[in-house]
Amino acid sequence: MENFLDNIGIVYEGCKLGNHIRGDSTADSEAGLVPSRMSSPVSMRAALRTVRDTCVQLGKALASSYSEARDKDEAQKIDAFVVYMVDPFETPVALWELCSAFWFLFQAYGQGAKARADYSPNPDLVLQIVPMKYIASFDAPVVLEPWTLINLAREVYDRCPPNQMSEDKTPLSIYSAPSIQLEEALPRSIQFKLTAEPPSDLLRENSYMHLGYAISLDGAWISAAWSDNCGKHQTVVSYCVGSRAFSEIAREIWQTTIEIIQTRRVTWRVCIAKAGVMEREELEGKSARPFHRAHANICFTAWVSLASSPTQLNLFTTLIAVDTSPALTLTPTITSVSTCNPSANPASSTPVSTPQPGVSPDQHSLTPAATPSDLISDPSADPDARLIDITDETWGIVLSHRLHNSHSAVEYRPALISGLLVKRGDSSATTSPSQSSDLSHGPIVIGINILWVGAIGGTRAGSSPFNSPATSDGVSPGGMGMQGSTERSSNSMSWTSTAQSRATAENLLKEVLNQFRGLGLLARLKGMRGSKHGAVPWHVAAALRAVRGMRRCM
Repeated sequence: MENFLDNIGIVYEGCKLGNHIRGDSTADSEAGLVPSRMSSPVSMRAALRTVRDTCVQLGKALASSYSEARDKDEAQKIDAFVVYMVDPFETPVALWELCSAFWFLFQAYGQGAKARADYSPNPDLVLQIVPMKYIASFDAPVVLEPWTLINLAREVYDRCPPNQMSEDKTPLSIYSAPSIQLEEALPRSIQFKLTAEPPSDLLRENSYMHLGYAISLDGAWISAAWSDNCGKHQTVVSYCVGSRAFSEIAREIWQTTIEIIQTRRVTWRVCIAKAGVMEREELEGKSARPFHRAHANICFTAWVSLASSPTQLNLFTTLIAVDTSPALTLTPTITSVSTCNPSANPASSTPVSTPQPGVSPDQHSLTPAATPSDLISDPSADPDARLIDITDETWGIVLSHRLHNSHSAVEYRPALISGLLVKRGDSSATTSPSQSSDLSHGPIVIGINILWVGAIGGTRAGSSPFNSPATSDGVSPGGMGMQGSTERSSNSMSWTSTAQSRATAENLLKEVLNQFRGLGLLARLKGMRGSKHGAVPWHVAAALRAVRGMRRCM
């Protein structure tokens, strides 16, 4: 355990994430190591009860020690207390019990010495569960790969709250500071116009907020993940369905989305992505029956009505169904042997010209040979040279036909427009140790189906963020007639076989494919399992992992 703490501290500070200092020695702990003592072999339930009692004592000790050091003005600047809890059990149910024990630790820490009015609040508590295989093994010494320690250090950093307020002019309510984020691109153009209520942040007009959600197979859990287009503001929440209707949970998810984005009074593009098929009842909300666990594929909510409900914001909402395992597969061509070895096929070899008479070289003299430095140039000296990852090459495909969006075999419900996100993928020879469990060979295909697009305007006049090249006036994905309106309005886009609507839908799909490509790369850089080498966007992969983890543990 000491080697693990030393190694994670070295990696944490080596990644320039900050200081990673072990705790002080006390009567019940030594250099930050808090044992859970058991006199004799006990059952799993008794062991977990002992762990809970140890967590309660640790919470009280942390609160009292920090309060005493603060009163003596000896407390150093501490942003958070990170509790590494080793999981010696091999069952997923133990994760629930360990999290419950940490909750008792958190309550004991909060009920301890209260923060005085003239002092800042006590540091936050952060939980990181570490599997036993990362610490010790009965079969062989444990030597963790560098990528494993790096991903763990970044995960701990992402869990810790930031030590200072955001420098953004209009910060969102998600209080986070990620270790990795994509570059925030400047807008290509700024739409200047006379309006009574201009946006609060002109450079962030037409910002994206991506919402991904997934439902467990038994219908007992629903997980939702939020992220902006660069991954600066991200969070994940899981909901227990129980006896509640799905429409109630969907309304809570929508209200959370509004609370996140309402601090920035700009035009928002909200993309709601479902991992899997979004049924008609889930899309239109025609039924109000309660959500039962036996109906895993039937959801009863009203995303359309929620997205069309009155609000003070300008919203362009898009409903998307993401198919992480589509029926379409792409197989790369295999290079023939004759192409790789021309000498194997004499008929395909290039004919050699007849030697011409000339002066033969002197056999006794030495012919100067080219040095390796003359044959191989230094790539770093070339100003036009770039280091690229060919496995990250991605293509966006806009399909001319619309894919089926339903589990029903007798009713055809096509999407508004369909597309594919294709990634080159990886091979076993180029796979890093951290990605060996998420290996996907060959081209990876992800299906993107846009089902519905709606727009609702607040007190400001709505404007279209998607300008169709087929017309100079521009077509809003939420319908036409919003450019000159100053009252709150709501419109939705339905499919009509016209060149204008097709061009608008294609522009929208291209924007979504571009955003999903960046969020997929972010999931790969964060080391998230289930992203299929970065083909699945972060918010969809995070929702799937959360709902599968809840189903395993509960």
